[in-house]
Amino acid sequence: MIGKRISELRKEKGLSQTRLSEMAEISRSQICRYENGKQDPDFSTVVRIAKALEVSVNSLLMGPEADKVITEEDIRFALSSGDKPITPAQYEEVKNFARYIQERDNNNGNK
Repeated sequence: MIGKRISELRKEKGLSQTRLSEMAEISRSQICRYENGKQDPDFSTVVRIAKALEVSVNSLLMGPEADKVITEEDIRFALSSGDKPITPAQYEEVKNFARYIQERDNNNGNK
């Protein structure tokens, strides 16, 4: 999966394997191995490749949707039932519950 993403992003940026390898400070043969799925890069290499490709590590690992920002409108739409939107009070209750979950997890060390 990551090799395919590296290849896609490299081509989108108009970069050769050689140029990406120079930018990420790794060998061209390593780029080739990653793109062909023969080897997966370690985390520090993923970071260097992401930086060279000017994308986030999330986007490199998980695809372009990984960086999508969820808006209030997205949340309201997801919580609506058909054509009936949620009320402002319901939306506030959902936000309060989300804060509760975050605080609970932070207190349990599950950040």
